[in-house]
Amino acid sequence: MENKRSVGNGIERQTKDKIKVLVVDDEESVRKIISILLDKTEEYEIDTITVPSGMNIENDLEQHQPDLVILDRCFLPGDPMGDEVLERIYKTNNKSQVIMFSADVSLSFNEISKLEIPKRYIMNYVTILSKNHGYKRVQNLIVNYFSHLN
Repeated sequence: MENKRSVGNGIERQTKDKIKVLVVDDEESVRKIISILLDKTEEYEIDTITVPSGMNIENDLEQHQPDLVILDRCFLPGDPMGDEVLERIYKTNNKSQVIMFSADVSLSFNEISKLEIPKRYIMNYVTILSKNHGYKRVQNLIVNYFSHLN
């Protein structure tokens, strides 16, 4: 996803496309780790936006227009759960890819498919990843996803 940009006198240089990633997780340490990893991604310039809950997901999507949402499944009491936030993302007709990143190792497509979301949307836009797979796997998923867009 590199472009050539004119820098004057007929000289062009390679520039990286900027990718916007919205990280929605109630744990500050998780948001920081993901931000640091994405900042270290050499293949793309990634603009990471972090929020502690999905309470205002519609506004966050409209304001930031992310290419990808990394969404925790379990939040603090009083905040909507990741499943509800995923349904709200779908209802906004937003075309961001979503990685549901959860400590719940039993989370599966079968569970997600019980939501009020068409399976076609889930298959095309949602990836489920256990936090047990590690943060490096998230970084690799992002790089692989955006490399397929070229």
